[in-house]
Amino acid sequence: MIKLAIITVTHNSSSVINEFLQALLEQDYIHWQLYLVDSASSDDTLLEVAKYADPRIKLLANQSNIGFAAGNNLGIGQAIADGYVEMTAEEFINK
Repeated sequence: MIKLAIITVTHNSSSVINEFLQALLEQDYIHWQLYLVDSASSDDTLLEVAKYADPRIKLLANQSNIGFAAGNNLGIGQAIADGYVEMTAEEFINK
């Protein structure tokens, strides 16, 4: 089984976050972990995310807007710490 790490960065995304999470939860493939990195949203993004009790959704809330690149790096770092492997197009696995 391949377990997939999904990283998304949000900032004031309350108008789209429910649709995103619902679409993810409705997928046939269930072996995933979402790292949702929030960059200091001032709208209801965090309240909306809190409504989802799925343990595959891991919220990484920040006190300041760290931006898209730093947010992705934070999510990748947490995913690696949790045992996921980061791969680029130049890498491959030999069986």
